[in-house]
Order: sequence, then structure tokens, then C-alpha cells
Amino acid sequence: MRGGTGDVLIAPLYELLRARGVHFRFFHRVDEIIPAQGDLLIGRISMTEQARTKTGAPYEPLYPFDDKPCWPNRPLWEQLEHGAEMERLGLDLEDPHVDPPHARRISLEHGRDFDKVILGISFGALPAICQQLVAQYAMAACHRTCCDDPHAIAPGLATVGGTDSRSRSRCRAAHYRVLVR
Repeated sequence: MRGGTGDVLIAPLYELLRARGVHFRFFHRVDEIIPAQGDLLIGRISMTEQARTKTGAPYEPLYPFDDKPCWPNRPLWEQLEHGAEMERLGLDLEDPHVDPPHARRISLEHGRDFDKVILGISFGALPAICQQLVAQYAMAACHRTCCDDPHAIAPGLATVGGTDSRSRSRCRAAHYRVLVR
């Protein structure tokens, strides 16, 4: 049997997980991952729902080819509300800068909508969607490394943030790149 990654790897994995009760929601673009206040846990995920099915039933991504389930190289537009319009417009729902005309913003909250998150997004997309999480993590790491152990910073670097004692004790991740032990 010959097939692409979607057919050989993704389709069987999708079928296995679905059979085990995993729910999938297709056509949801992650716009931002927001940390919980004062914590390094994910508190909220802001998303754009790009499309919904015509019937309200879950989207069925696989189509049969030679009696085998295959993963399509494009959305199965016929299942989607406004699918013909999106197809006619040539919308690429994998492009993070494309907003379909009928998209809506949604938000998932920790404890209400999810307990844990598995982030299956390419590394290239992370800087755009994880800015707050990275900043909060960097500040926490900087505080642990720099502020909790005053001997961890080379003396000349301790004054980069300013000249008074308050600004010296303030941790700014961008200022502390060279650590000396």
C-alpha cells in the first residue's frame, strides 16, 4: 500500500483515538495561549472557530478510497456551513492570517473546558500564540535564577535595569542573558 502521511499515520491514529472516546473539533485556530494569573499553567486558550458543519454533527475528515479511509488534502467543503462560499473564495484555513467571513471567537478556560493541554502546533507558530506564556515563564525563571540567588549574576549586569536599588532588584529577562556561577 502506498499513501501519504495523512493516510498511513494520521488516519489510523485518528480512528483509534475516536474509538477510544476522544472528541475532535476541527477548524479551530489557536490565536493565543494565556497563562493563569501568577502561575505557569495555561489558564485560557483564545481561538477562532473557522467553520461549523451544516448538521451540527462532528466533522468527518476521512473519505473512502479503494475501501481505505483517506485524509484529504483540503477540507471536505460539502460538510461545512458556507463551505461552497469558502471554497469559491479559495480560503486556506491553515493560514493563520485568514479569517473566514463567518468565523467566531471562542475562549476555553482551565477547569471549565480543559484540565490539561497537549500542544500539537508546529514550532514556527509558537512565538505568535505564546507571547504571554513565554514572558511569564521568562520572568519566573529569571526571578528564580537572578533574584533568589544574588551571586548568580555578574556584578556589572546587575545594574543594567537602572541605578537605584529598586530597579536593580527588578528582574527583566532580556537584561540577564549572561550568568556567572
